[in-house]
Formats: sequence, C-alpha cells, structure tokens
Amino acid sequence: MRMDPAGTVSWTPNPVQVDTAKYAIVVSHGVATDTQYVDLFVNHPPIIKSLPSPMNKVNVGGIWDFELEIEDPNKNDQLVYTAHELPQGMRMDPHTGRLRWEPTMNELDFHTLKIEISDGHETRMIESDFFVNAPIQIVSVPTMSATVGDEYSYRIMVNDKNKGSLLPFNRVVKVENISAIRMYSINITDDVSLSNVDRFLGDWHNADAIYYVDPKYPADSLVSRLNMKKYTHSVFFEDDRLWVILETIDGRTIKLRDFLWEFFHGGKGKPPRVVVERVNHVNFSLLDFPEGMEVDNASGTLRWTPSVNQTDAHRITAVASDGYTKDEQTFEIYANHLPTIVSNPPHMGLVGELFKYQVRVDDNNENSQLEYTLMKGPHGMQMDRHGKILWVPKAAQINNNSFEVAVSDGYGTDVQKGKVFVNNAPTVISNPKPVGLTGHNWRYKMTSKDLNGDKVAYRAVRLPKYAEFDKKKAIVEWTPRKNQMGMNDFILMAVDEHGATSTHEFQVHVFHDPSTQQLVNTGWPLMLTFVGVVFAWGMAQI
Repeated sequence: MRMDPAGTVSWTPNPVQVDTAKYAIVVSHGVATDTQYVDLFVNHPPIIKSLPSPMNKVNVGGIWDFELEIEDPNKNDQLVYTAHELPQGMRMDPHTGRLRWEPTMNELDFHTLKIEISDGHETRMIESDFFVNAPIQIVSVPTMSATVGDEYSYRIMVNDKNKGSLLPFNRVVKVENISAIRMYSINITDDVSLSNVDRFLGDWHNADAIYYVDPKYPADSLVSRLNMKKYTHSVFFEDDRLWVILETIDGRTIKLRDFLWEFFHGGKGKPPRVVVERVNHVNFSLLDFPEGMEVDNASGTLRWTPSVNQTDAHRITAVASDGYTKDEQTFEIYANHLPTIVSNPPHMGLVGELFKYQVRVDDNNENSQLEYTLMKGPHGMQMDRHGKILWVPKAAQINNNSFEVAVSDGYGTDVQKGKVFVNNAPTVISNPKPVGLTGHNWRYKMTSKDLNGDKVAYRAVRLPKYAEFDKKKAIVEWTPRKNQMGMNDFILMAVDEHGATSTHEFQVHVFHDPSTQQLVNTGWPLMLTFVGVVFAWGMAQI
C-alpha cells in the first residue's frame, strides 16, 4: 500500500490479502496531527475450479451429474447460485451448485445452461451447451434370401429421433437440422494447394460475403447473386481432409463445385484436383459378412453378388452408428442356387411303348427340397415326385406332342419345354402266297401304310437261297429248287423315316410241280374205260 504526497492511497491486494485489511492514515501539519483508522474489506471474486465442458453430450436415459467446484477466499462470503437458464428437467442445488439431469425423449437436441455465481459483491457466469442424443435404431427388415449370380441389395433404414446432430469431429460442429445439410469429405491431391489450405480457410472466414453469380439469371436481378457463406454451414480441415457442410435455407442452396471454385480462388487461377466423397452423418459398417459383401456408407445400402461357392446360409451383422450410440442387426441370408434343369428330354416316342424321361436338376444347395410339376402335357402323361415322366402314347396321339415341366426349390423355378414326336411303326397290309412250286417263279410285293405319313423303306432280313429282294420296289422274287421243298422262312422289315420298324415274318410251303411227272409202260396195259375214269395199271412215276 502506498500514499503519494497528495494524500492518495493506492494498493493492489494480492490473492492472500483478502477479507478486512486495517490501516491508519496520520495527517500532521507540524503542530497537530489527526489519525484515521480504516477497515478495508478486500473481496476476492469466486474462483471457478470446475465447470461443465462448453459442449456436453448426454444420451436419453443416461444421467448427467456434475458438481460445480467454486472457491471463495473470503472466509465469510456466502456463494449464491442462480440459474438463469436450465435445460428442462435439470435440477440444481442452490447451496452447493450440484447439477443433475436425466433427459427424456422430450428433451432431445440442443440445450443451454447459464448459471450465475455471486458472493454478494461480484458475479461469475457459467455457460455450457448440451446435446441430448436419442439412441439410433435400425428399423428396416432385410430380405432373407439371395440368388447366386444376382446382386443382393438391402438398404438399411434407421430411426433417429434427433432433428439436429452434434457431428463427431474434434471441434464442435453443431447442426440444428440434419435433414437440411449435405456433408462432403474432400481429399486435396495437389500438394501446393494442400500446403496453402490454411490461407484458403483464412480468406474464406475473413470475408464478410462471397457472392456467386447464377448464369441462369441476369447479373442485376435479385436472384442472380448468392452469398455462398450464407449457405455454407461449416468448412474446416481435419484428418488431412477438407470438410464442407452445405446447408439448404428456404429451399435454396449452392452446389459443391461452385463452392470449391470460389474457395480455391478459381477466378484467379486453375483450382486443384480434388476427390470428393459425400458423407452420411450415420456411419454404417459390417461385423459379420461373407466375402464380397460391401456397404455403401453414404446411402447405407448393403450389396452382394453370391458366387456358386457361396450357397446356403450366411450370418450378417450390420451396424449403424450416429457417432455416440449404435445399433446392430443380425440376420441370415440364404444364398440360393436356382435349380437348373440340365437334362434333355427324348424327342421320340412310339405308339404303345413306354416313354420315360428322368428330369435331372443342378442345385448346389445342400438341403434344397425340389418340387417337380408337370405344367402341361398330353393325355396320359404323368410325373412322379422325383421328376420321372412316364407315358404310353396311343395311336390317336401320333406326331408332335408338347409338354412343360417345372422344378422349384421354394425360392426359384426353372421351366423346361419339350416336344415329343410320337411315331407309329409302319403296318404291313399285304399277305404273300403261302405256297410255291419248284421251278416256278414265286413273286410277292410287300405293301404297308404309315399313319404319320412317313416314307417307308424296306429291307430283307432273311430270305431262302436263290430269293432276291428289290428294296426299292419291295418285291421278292424266287424260283424254288427241288431241295427247297417244304417250309421256307422269310423275314422282311419296313422302316419309316424316324427309324420305327415293323417286322414281316412268314413261311412259304414249296411243293413239287405235278405237271413235271411222266408215265412209263412197264407191262401190257389193261385199259378199262369208264365214263370220266381212266385206270392205269403198271404205271410207274418217273
């Protein structure tokens, strides 16, 4: 403490010189003196040793408990806590300054805390912001099956009750309406521009306004000039990337390319090359997934094209996070290999004969249960549960008959259409002479009819010796010899254009020609003549 010659007392108390300080002032003019005793109260303002962070995040259902730590060096001062603004539901002890809050769904998004602390002489203000975050929830239902070779797509839909968001950056990025912003991550590939990014940021933040002229409108119109700073929520550099958050206000916004042009002073030179990625405020990731599956973080769309080696069930765990809470969704995708009919049906059937066709299917799934269905077929055709087709065509069903089969594994179906040509073998309608004579020509023309209208070819399978068969004319010619008397076997065959055959088997009985016999007289003949009778005695047959 000092006092100058004019009698002015000056003193700057140090922190330990608090409460009542006593001093005396003596005034003398050489004859008399006067003394003044003074009690000076030295007040120390409240010392805030502990206070909430400038921005605090609290989850719905959580408890935020904080006790202010305030000191007052003055022994007898009573601190008074006055809440000028408290979030709804927050309680404060006016004597100790302890704060407690259990926010509900009614207190989402941003809130402000303002508390005045007074010792009766001076005051101090504590201000802090709060963001109440609702837990994010995955509400979409995935498709539980995929098809080998086809892209599986599932967009993860989330429910977030928050209208705003406290973006998870190192700095405080407060967004009041998350639906009105677009966030971009920009990788600057030009080293010179990257080294000058602080200068670009400084020029941007120091400018009062940065205008963009819309070429669609005249330069002097009211809508031609847009203040780009108005529609730019935030721009900053973090994690070696430039982050740009653009905002839509009253239905109007700006394009990112226009922002980058102005930000990098495109009018003064060539802007740098950049790689731009639009970023969602919700982060999507996968914990359990098959090879080749990816999730698009911008849209939350999960994509996967199963290969033939990735059939059957696969466990998937998808995670959605708002930066503070997360939700997991676990499900199974059944990768189905569509049943494929790999067999080819016979193209030919014969009237009266059993037509068989076993449908063979390729399906790589281990426990697939195949169901066979005869969708269409001629009368009498049937198929069992194992895919075997049986049919005995009738004569009325000759020529082309169509059928259609389907096989299903419960997820997909393959259909095969077939056509069966029902052929009726040629019918031999001619009959040969059953007898022949030695030395005489025996001739037989074989004739047949074919209900399908096919051309019929003929061939000989078995003929007696010396017999000849003209296959073009279907004629057998034969002159039996003496040693061929008796039964002689013939086997002829009629063959149509489709290979159906009819066998024609018969026998020809060869006799000796009686006209070749001669009479020889071996004695005196006795001739008796009767009416119509000749009696010969002693005749011998040569």
